[in-house]
Amino acid sequence: MRRPLFAALLAVLVPAWVVAQDAKKSYYPLAMGTKWDYQVDVGGMKVDATAEVTKSETTGGKTTATTSVSFGPQAVTEEVTVDDKGVHKNSFQGMKLDKAMTVLKFPVKAGDTWTEKVKAGGVEMAATFTTKDAEKVTVPAGTYEKAVPVDMKIEVMGQTINGTVWYAEGVGAVKQNVDLAGQKISLELKKFTAGK
Repeated sequence: MRRPLFAALLAVLVPAWVVAQDAKKSYYPLAMGTKWDYQVDVGGMKVDATAEVTKSETTGGKTTATTSVSFGPQAVTEEVTVDDKGVHKNSFQGMKLDKAMTVLKFPVKAGDTWTEKVKAGGVEMAATFTTKDAEKVTVPAGTYEKAVPVDMKIEVMGQTINGTVWYAEGVGAVKQNVDLAGQKISLELKKFTAGK
């Protein structure tokens, strides 16, 4: 029972890092070796998280990437696909979703709202996403003048996870705030290393 809830939490904590080549999709720049170092604060306890692209393939206008994520002592993988319609999670924490879940729609436009229902490990998750107006965000890695916030509400196993992820063009996810049943969690980018 706890594994699907933890997986849902990681779906929120570890945003999709997606391979993208054109400017429209540059909120997810990704090449082999691209790496993000984050500082995560869970109720005052700080832990480091790192995500690194370990595999990517492009076919027919779609790119699918596998990212290895270490979050404290936990190591997980995530598979994501990007196409002209947006960014889609296929799996996380080694669990395949029954269908892809769109976590960002293209073109990125303030006011867009969409809902998703998926299953992971036999557990259903219902999610609503809303893109907001770009804003200035400062994190340890620097200041991003036009980071795009995407609000999320994910319901799983009777729990509601609310959060916001800020995406910076050319970098990806730079900040995230999450509220899981009163437990406050924040994630901020410390260092971004572009792949080759």
